[in-house]
Amino acid sequence: MAKILDLFGGSAARKFRPTRITGEVTALDLDWPVIRVVRGERKGEAAAISLIETSQSDLSEDSRSSAAKVGAAVSGMLGKAEIKPGIVLMGIPRTQVVLRTLSLPALEDGAALAAMVHFQIGRDLPFRLEDAVVDFSVGRPVVPSAPAEPVEGKASTSKVEVMVAVVKREIVEFYQQTAESAGIKLGGLGLLSHANARCLEACGLTASDEAVALVSLREEQVTVDIIIHQTLLFSRNAILKQHHEDDEEGPPIIPHDAVQSDAPKPTFANLATIEVERTLNSYGGTEGAKRISKVVVTGASGPEAPILLALSERLHIPCSRLEVRSTLNLPETDDGRAEGCIGLIGLILGASDPAGLAFDFLNPKKPAIQRDNRKLRNIAIAATVAVLLVITMVTRAHLLRKRSAVEQDLLTQLASAEKGRPTFKRMGQQAKVIDEWAKGGKDWLVHYAYLSSILPPSDEVYISSLLVGANDSVRLALQAKSGEILAKLEKQLRGAGYEVKPIAITPGSDRFGYGFRSTVELLVPAKFKIDPTKMKAPERPADDASLDPSVYKRGGG
Repeated sequence: MAKILDLFGGSAARKFRPTRITGEVTALDLDWPVIRVVRGERKGEAAAISLIETSQSDLSEDSRSSAAKVGAAVSGMLGKAEIKPGIVLMGIPRTQVVLRTLSLPALEDGAALAAMVHFQIGRDLPFRLEDAVVDFSVGRPVVPSAPAEPVEGKASTSKVEVMVAVVKREIVEFYQQTAESAGIKLGGLGLLSHANARCLEACGLTASDEAVALVSLREEQVTVDIIIHQTLLFSRNAILKQHHEDDEEGPPIIPHDAVQSDAPKPTFANLATIEVERTLNSYGGTEGAKRISKVVVTGASGPEAPILLALSERLHIPCSRLEVRSTLNLPETDDGRAEGCIGLIGLILGASDPAGLAFDFLNPKKPAIQRDNRKLRNIAIAATVAVLLVITMVTRAHLLRKRSAVEQDLLTQLASAEKGRPTFKRMGQQAKVIDEWAKGGKDWLVHYAYLSSILPPSDEVYISSLLVGANDSVRLALQAKSGEILAKLEKQLRGAGYEVKPIAITPGSDRFGYGFRSTVELLVPAKFKIDPTKMKAPERPADDASLDPSVYKRGGG
């Protein structure tokens, strides 16, 4: 069993790499509005403390939740006191930590014990295990109330008490960010309650096998730790917003659930005493609770003396004030600062122990990662498939790029052809007309010339369009100066040998001043013949500029 109790001081400790620091180290405590700093090193079984410094901070309560602002306050305090810390230790107070005592099999394999701790504690936490940092310390062996008779073929399993400390990951990150903002190197983040136990052991107050109750008073809380030797058996904390009193009869503190009455209002000392009694009663109801031989009061917040007096009157247990300065030969102080720094002294002692800090939330004890060969094989297969998939995708992408280049070239050609489509369509239509003319056996251009020779002059009438249709028909669109000219035109066309459908004359002026229009449909008789030699071209007007190239260049005509 001794091997189990020393579990994390041997090979298992080296496996978990506990925080162990040799030489001078600085410990820092944020007990708002007080900042405490202790510098020292371990020499033999005692701590050689070279500096104890405290400072009042004017940082507001709202600003204390900002790591950057807290770091700036710490940096300012260290700079004002001309302290240049090397490696810094910090402790998390009991109010921010969930403590559980588990009874677990006494395993020699530290990694297996860590796995069992994580499994057990994960079911009791009020938040997710993934959001927590878990560390633990192996305590005393569990002595069964009635020894069980050995069962044949089954080995008896001894058990040990394991103190498990759990803190939210965001709290650990806050301390890390604070140290970074302050420009200091954070070497360890311990548990102040266990550091108190370590300091109490160094003072020689836990040498017997009976438990000691340590009442630690901080600025706004009271913590009661039940300690035996160097082991923390039980811990409870209560928040009490105290008024800094000059004497016992100072302004009282009223709990939030107190009923207003004419009865005397309780003082901070009375409330703290009640919390201590509650803690001792709670501890006494736990299984295997050791007898408490003495109560020790410590702190530097003010009301230690009245609380010690109240406990001495109400408890049937020896009560005393912790004389840490004279016991550990600390630097001379006349204001009791050392009593408020026992947690920092315990951190310095614990960090220099062979096993290192019992609790370190920067480097907690974790279960070993079990190698799963089947899982590794599945991962290797999945990786191979992924590589083949990547190669396939790369090859596919290369082929798609080549196809896209060909497609783009074809699209460019298609766009170019689409631009010339109206021209091609018009040429096709013209070719079709020419083919129809050729198949019809009619020389329509001769008819156009013949019509030009028999029609009135262009200053009286002109052809706006000429269409050749089926059944040897010609459709003329005419524009004339007057309706009389169009009326005479029908007789002229019949006299020329054409069959003329009746002419419909409608008013319709154009931009040239021709005020009447008409559409004439001519039918060419089968035996109609034209002698081109007898056609006479009409005389052109004197101002006719249709053949002048300069007119077309200017966009006229």
